[in-house]
Amino acid sequence: MPIYDYKGYTATGEACSGTIDASSEKQALRILIEKGIVAEYVRPARLTGQISAATRAAIYRELSALLSAGIQLDAALELLIKSEGDAAAKLLTGVLQRVREGADLSAAIGEYCGSVSSFELAALSAAEKAGKLPELCSKAAEFIEAMEAVRDRLHSALIYPSFVLALGFIIGIVMLGFVVPHTVNMLTNSGAELPTLSKVVIVIAKTIVIGAAVALVGSLVAWVSSSFYARRNEKFAEKFDKFVLCRLGGQAMAGLVSMRFAAILSVLSDAGMPIVNALPIAGEGTGNRWLKKLVLEQTERVRNGVAVSEAIDAIPVLRNELTGWARVGETGGCLPQMLEVSASKSRRMWEKYMSVRLALLEPIMLVSIGGFVFLIAIAVLLPLLQMTKSFGF
Repeated sequence: MPIYDYKGYTATGEACSGTIDASSEKQALRILIEKGIVAEYVRPARLTGQISAATRAAIYRELSALLSAGIQLDAALELLIKSEGDAAAKLLTGVLQRVREGADLSAAIGEYCGSVSSFELAALSAAEKAGKLPELCSKAAEFIEAMEAVRDRLHSALIYPSFVLALGFIIGIVMLGFVVPHTVNMLTNSGAELPTLSKVVIVIAKTIVIGAAVALVGSLVAWVSSSFYARRNEKFAEKFDKFVLCRLGGQAMAGLVSMRFAAILSVLSDAGMPIVNALPIAGEGTGNRWLKKLVLEQTERVRNGVAVSEAIDAIPVLRNELTGWARVGETGGCLPQMLEVSASKSRRMWEKYMSVRLALLEPIMLVSIGGFVFLIAIAVLLPLLQMTKSFGF
């Protein structure tokens, strides 16, 4: 049934607003009148939009608790709608409507919430198929909170260095564009020559500024254009994802996709889903199209009798993180438990790796900017010292 936004006033004159299910605007008006509300307007609700990561994590935790208590999914969503803010409640209303029409929760969330990652959708889809929605909702919340914690630390770590970086570039532009040329003119008028070291330093400083600007703009253009083209070309998308994962992401990205893969595969296999059905879903949940293709290829090998640990060992990014745990799990008949241990270990390693890199980022940026400003200071001070000597001081 369609959903409408309304704004109006109660019999006591208090302003009110919200959403209402009705077959048409006229029926919505009649329902509001029966409730004693005089509507200022009634219009179709705009149910798509963005939900912040923190709000999504809270929703998943609440949904996990409600479902674990035995409450049905539609009833749980109704309770969440009443407890959330207007924006989130409106989106959840659309999700509830699609669920009541027979859609899966993952499909409904993907339709109405544009900010949801592929891992979240794959995890929810896997949980629904395995009957483990409460458990995986909780895991999705933990994952989102871990990502947000790292993002917050990154933002905090970048505030001061970014200020210093901007200040350094401003100083560089002022010095190279105004102070240094003025100093050169003063030396020329006085018959003195610019020191060779100052000339070298000025060239180096200009190269750094121009090179940094070109690299920044070029990288941004290349990233945006590659991402845009990857949406339209599947083969290029796989190559692009491979480059990002293997060349740019490094250990941090490898740990992240390993954690996602192991977490989803653990829940599915623990729920009794055949491993050949669980592997593609776990590959989808990594959010990397190249890795998803590799997992699909190895799934066929497993279907033909190859051990799961051997199949995982054939996937370069997952090999170091998961192979040993999968082999122990197969030998001991406790594959889901070992995958869960592997997912937890990958998460701890990933958080530790990111924490160390963030801790190193600030001093590295400060030293770099300090060195750049020092170069410019040398370029300015040397001519001034030469002028001072020429005046007999």
